[in-house]
Amino acid sequence: MTGWRRLCSALLLGAAMWMLFTWPLAKQFSRAIPWTGDRAGGATVQELVPGDHLQLLYHFWLMRDMLAGHTPWFANVYEFNLGDDAARIESGAYYAPFSLVYAALAGWGGDAWGWNGTGLIAILVAAWGLLALARRHVESEGLAFAVAAVALATPYAWTTLLGGSPTGFGMALVPWLAWGLDVAVRDGRVRGGVVAAVALVAAAGADLHTFYFSVLFAPVLLCLSAGWGRADGRCQPSWSQRLRALWPLAVGGLLIAAFAAWTHQQLAESTVAGGRTWAEMKLFSPAGKGFVWAHAPGMSRHLYLGVAWFVLVGLSGWAFVRENRRAAVGSRRWPVLLLFVLLGGVLLLAWGAHGPLDGVILKLARKTLPRFVMIRQSVKVYCLLPTIMVLLLARTLPALQRWRWGNVLIVALVVLVLIDSRRAFAPGLCRLPRQMPAYEAVAADATEKDALPHALALPLWPGDSHESSRYEYAAMLSRVRLVNGYSPVIPPGYREAVVVPLSPLNQGELGPAEVQRLRELRVGYLIVHADAFGAARDVPDAATVLARLQTNPHLKLLAQHESQWAFELLPE
Repeated sequence: MTGWRRLCSALLLGAAMWMLFTWPLAKQFSRAIPWTGDRAGGATVQELVPGDHLQLLYHFWLMRDMLAGHTPWFANVYEFNLGDDAARIESGAYYAPFSLVYAALAGWGGDAWGWNGTGLIAILVAAWGLLALARRHVESEGLAFAVAAVALATPYAWTTLLGGSPTGFGMALVPWLAWGLDVAVRDGRVRGGVVAAVALVAAAGADLHTFYFSVLFAPVLLCLSAGWGRADGRCQPSWSQRLRALWPLAVGGLLIAAFAAWTHQQLAESTVAGGRTWAEMKLFSPAGKGFVWAHAPGMSRHLYLGVAWFVLVGLSGWAFVRENRRAAVGSRRWPVLLLFVLLGGVLLLAWGAHGPLDGVILKLARKTLPRFVMIRQSVKVYCLLPTIMVLLLARTLPALQRWRWGNVLIVALVVLVLIDSRRAFAPGLCRLPRQMPAYEAVAADATEKDALPHALALPLWPGDSHESSRYEYAAMLSRVRLVNGYSPVIPPGYREAVVVPLSPLNQGELGPAEVQRLRELRVGYLIVHADAFGAARDVPDAATVLARLQTNPHLKLLAQHESQWAFELLPE
């Protein structure tokens, strides 16, 4: 099969899998984006559901807005804004290259179109990379296609993509890192080093978890490629040829080092600079039943692989061992054994603090691997799983194929894996409103007064609460600067400067102390999301809060649209 036909096959595979695993997203492509893979019996399409999908969408939009010249470069001024735009300079890649793809698509078809198109492109890139990698390790086109399909069906990839995690996008780059290193080491070609370097640099921008685990994975990939013979059967390249082929990685490493130095200070001053505690790790570690229970609660469903997956891996491994049990410990056996050890380590590490011996593998990783203590969800190591599966199945399934009825057995197992994976998902879609009149009224009023629109949204949540993500989406539509924000890395002092002194506002209480604090933060408006008070604890109902605010002498009702109310903070 020619390269173009293989590319078309990969694109068809990716498009078919995307349609199957995200349905009915295709029917809402220009109006809604996915927010979860498990809506737990709720409505398929809901209006503006808060969550990580809106947070990542907001940062994608920031890249688009900076490219358009509406927002200064590296200025995240629309959240956590305490009155000083200069303090909101945030260095970073803003999830490029996928945010760049979104910027191009959204400029043509809108935010939902841009987001969904970017997700589809990520899947197509992953399918192409997985099939290209599989084809370097098996002679059969059909077997390579089956291997790529199993790897692409990895449930965690779809869980993260449907949940709006950057890992769901970044995972598409790992197969290309493996392919590039394989071409550089086994064939001695510079183009392999170039592809590997581009994939690694892109991963550094797209998702730091994918980048971190890819860096740890790269030495293993180098060892595996060195242990296998050339794909075309000719003599292996010399080590000098391999080093010449890998020189682009050095350039990529320098770029990444410069990027890390640029962003280091921001992370060093954050609330997670000291690393994650063991209590946090236990809270965000899945239970072992998640391996085979498709609808396990909470984090446990991230662990899911399915019974058919374990049967396929087990049978293919057994077939390989039987066929090679008398072979000398050489190039045929040790790379596959290393892959099985690596796969076991990934599964145990993903299991986290609830794994065997009280999470001994996770404890070992936190003690020995640099910066591993910064990772809160160890299950993110699953970003390597599709690539590992391609390498492992490509080397073991040919042995199973040589069994009597082996091809039939492989096809049956592949189909069962796909069914097992798909039944784990009930995608929930978040419809994006195209306007928010209350926020637009604030922006218009501030423009009329020749001032910057600066507001506080209620309820006021802690900075790491996903409920605040709906405010981020509102800022996208209006460019209103908000005191509120949502990030796992909360700016230092945010709790003391905002959450504690202004918490009475959640009760509708606005006294002299709160007014003074709002003026110090240069806030001119309050925006109340009445429908969000049902999710807040220890606060009265929205009607009580609104009644108190409407009678407060410091406020004037500016606009009201459905559940959103905008108030102007009157001058002294």
